[in-house]
Amino acid sequence: MSPEPAAGPYDDAAGLPLGAFRPEGVPRLYVLGGCADISREQAESLLRPLALIDMGTRIGQEAAREAEALPAPTEVRLTGSLPPDDAVPGEVRELLDGIRPTQQWTTIPQDDRGLPVLAEYDVVVVGGGTGGAPAGI
Repeated sequence: MSPEPAAGPYDDAAGLPLGAFRPEGVPRLYVLGGCADISREQAESLLRPLALIDMGTRIGQEAAREAEALPAPTEVRLTGSLPPDDAVPGEVRELLDGIRPTQQWTTIPQDDRGLPVLAEYDVVVVGGGTGGAPAGI
């Protein structure tokens, strides 16, 4: 976290230091929430949905800038154990960008492996943006 928590009243997302949302010693990670290294008064105001959306937008823009500055990965390959005998064969790759089926995706090849079923859920909400936050609520 930042050396000292941000203090004072919450005005808007632009007034909070981005470093307050970065855990110390963990590169390229932001954690958006009320446990940021900010005053409790600021955290209380930040936890309002519109304030979280504004701060999330700001963090997302900064994270995108940082990601664009990184070199492209080369010779990356994920390994794993062989799938069970009754597994359905297919090509398995990790998506690196894009979520639309019409896009040409950049991928990392993987060795054949089984994908474990960790649990079963009725609903899974990924993300807390303008769609994810209301869905979770």
